[in-house]
Amino acid sequence: MAEAWGGNVRNWRGGVAAWVQSETSTTATIRVVARWQSLAYGFNVANGNTACVSCDGQSSGWVGVGGVYAGRGQTVTKDMLVRDFTVAKHYGDGRNVGCYGGFHLGGFQVGDSGANCNVWIGGIPYSAPKPPVGFTAERESDDVAVLEWSGDYTGMDGAYPWSNVLIERRIDAGGWGQIKELNWDATSFRDSISAGHRYDYRVRSKGPGGHSGYVECPAYVYTTPTAPSGCAAVRKSDSRADVSWRIAENAAESYKNVLLERRTNNGGWVQIATLGATSVNYADTGISGNSRYDYRVRATNGLYSDYSTQNDYVYTTPAAPKSVSLAKIGGTRVRISIEAASPWADSYLYQLSLNSGGWSAEKSMGASIEVDAGGGSVRARVRAKKGDLYSGYRESETVTTVVPPNAPTLSEFANVYALPATVRVSWAKAHPDGSAQTAAQVEVTDPNGHTSVVEVTTESHADVSATVEGDHLVRVRTKGLDPSWGAWSPQGTFHAENAPTAHFVTPSSDGEVIDLIPFVATWDIVTSSGVSSQEIRLLTETGDVLHSAQLPVDARSYSFSVDTYLPQNERKYIVQLTALDGYSLVAQAKRLISTNYAEPAEPKVSVTNVLGDLSARIVVYKGEGDSPESLLTVMPTVRLSVARMLDDGSQEMLIDDLASGNEVIDRLPPLNVDYTYLVTAYSAAGTATTAEVVAHIDSDGSEAFNFGVDAGRAILLGLDADASSGTSHSGEWFEFINGVGSSSLPAFYPDGGMSSSCSHSYIVTTADEYRELDAMRRDRSNAVCWFRDHWGGRHRVKADWTLGYSAKNYGTWNVSASLTEAMWEGPRNG
Repeated sequence: MAEAWGGNVRNWRGGVAAWVQSETSTTATIRVVARWQSLAYGFNVANGNTACVSCDGQSSGWVGVGGVYAGRGQTVTKDMLVRDFTVAKHYGDGRNVGCYGGFHLGGFQVGDSGANCNVWIGGIPYSAPKPPVGFTAERESDDVAVLEWSGDYTGMDGAYPWSNVLIERRIDAGGWGQIKELNWDATSFRDSISAGHRYDYRVRSKGPGGHSGYVECPAYVYTTPTAPSGCAAVRKSDSRADVSWRIAENAAESYKNVLLERRTNNGGWVQIATLGATSVNYADTGISGNSRYDYRVRATNGLYSDYSTQNDYVYTTPAAPKSVSLAKIGGTRVRISIEAASPWADSYLYQLSLNSGGWSAEKSMGASIEVDAGGGSVRARVRAKKGDLYSGYRESETVTTVVPPNAPTLSEFANVYALPATVRVSWAKAHPDGSAQTAAQVEVTDPNGHTSVVEVTTESHADVSATVEGDHLVRVRTKGLDPSWGAWSPQGTFHAENAPTAHFVTPSSDGEVIDLIPFVATWDIVTSSGVSSQEIRLLTETGDVLHSAQLPVDARSYSFSVDTYLPQNERKYIVQLTALDGYSLVAQAKRLISTNYAEPAEPKVSVTNVLGDLSARIVVYKGEGDSPESLLTVMPTVRLSVARMLDDGSQEMLIDDLASGNEVIDRLPPLNVDYTYLVTAYSAAGTATTAEVVAHIDSDGSEAFNFGVDAGRAILLGLDADASSGTSHSGEWFEFINGVGSSSLPAFYPDGGMSSSCSHSYIVTTADEYRELDAMRRDRSNAVCWFRDHWGGRHRVKADWTLGYSAKNYGTWNVSASLTEAMWEGPRNG
């Protein structure tokens, strides 16, 4: 509230009070009050009083008001006139509104007194300006872009000014930045730009009421794009070339497309692809063989960049010559000529084939070349070359040149021929002109210097006779279409001599019986060139080799004994000698024999049971009569073997080479059942005599667990024994639907697999036994052991041990073993 007092009229004064009573967005209602105040003086004026109030040019005029009263010495203030005035707010800032209040006292100290005061009211806020309209931006050149727009004042009060226009720009993928602030009445702007970019513009207005929204140009302004660079192309095949290039760093913004053009041979440029702005390669699959290609690329965004053109051409495989002609020009020389089919070939490569042989090494030529092809049937072929690309071959027709034959090549002779001999002489003709053989001569010179000639027509071989020991010299020449004989071949040599012979002295005849060992074979050999090697063999009656030995060249005997080979008894054999002379001619002798040796005496056997580990010790002696004096009826024993045979007939060899008087320990004999030891004596000739000894071990209620590779460690358990076992067979179950009345039960088909397990428990009564078992079960090597049960069973098992004790059973320990049967594996006996 604002208030003020006028000047004093003796003992009173008039004043004013004013304030904003209410307001809208555009007006304010101000209440103005005219006041009277006594100044410590008494008044009582009932009539003739008037008051006036005014505000911002509006006035109530002087109007009559009520009386004033004050007691003697009192200061009294009284509102005499109250009026509300509506005043307009101005745009922009607020303002002070002047107000006046006055009073006229009509009696007793008559006079006028009044005062002015100011009341503050706010302004009308400016509205944000509207954005420009019709905004466009266009490239005038690569240096200038022209921007144009119009102001939008529709619905605006003139009191709402638009003070400025703000222009912002974005280059490529950069951020927005203000580039110009123009006066409110500007409607265009020329912006400095440069080539190789994309420009984006937006504009907004600014005024006291703030900023308008942005108006973006509906289209980019592009300048001429930066040209791609490094255009290159590589041939991948005759139907594909890979083209690559580099693009500008801002290609994603400044390019709209990349345009690829191709030129074929000497033709014009043709656009073959319109690609995305960031494309940097293209696989051109529109090419073909026998062509030259080059490529160029440029960028476009409506404007076109310069071209980037590859430096080198792309060539595809040249075409083979259209034709190849071959002409004789005298003797063995020919001219090769071609009709080219490729305008791009670097050179041409030719090859020759003579007499249907292979092709010669390639050599370079131009459109024609003269060469010495040699005599015979000649063909040529030529292909085009471009760099490392080669066309296929084009072949010529065949022409023939005629020359005398070259020396033929003799085939190898055998090392030696046995007299009298017929020797085949073979050769390969060498006719450069490819003509067939029309005649041949074979010249032979024997060791005595006598020469003979064998005439041949078209054959490539001839048979000659040899009747004299020694070296014979041979040479051959041939004739073809040319009337002259060809050159003689280099001389070949073959050797002829009488064949060697061999025969056995002992055994002297087939069917001889060998009854003593060792026995010795002796023989003689007759040869004119000495013995180069010899071998003796012992064969079965059907010819299978049992024994062979390479012998010194001067040996004439061989002993069959323990140190070499002893034939088995009561068999038929063939003794065979094979000898080679100095020229490897073979001499061979054979003799059919049979054997009939005596047998060794029956061995003596002693079996002792060892109850501490339930094993058996077998001591073996050779039999009576086994002495040199009895050789006619009894063969000497050279070794002994011991095997164990169970009731089911199965055998296990404990040792197969035991000397007389020695023993073998059987660690795993069955318990509480009879079984048999088979002790066999063998002679040097292989005859044998076997003694059978029945044995039995009573375990006294114990069962045995054997450990170690030789089963040499045994633990016997039997007190309070308890056992259970189970067996399971594996296989497949099948449900069959066999119709009404058939069985509803499934069928089982075993696959041969089986698993067997059992559980055994015992009691031990000493701490030493307990500790031994505890140490045994903790040793990893004892995971698998042998188990012999009370009923004669023997098993290879994986054993899981459990040991326990209880205070109420003091002095006893519980032992249990869960056993799973594994595949049987015997110990190392000895």
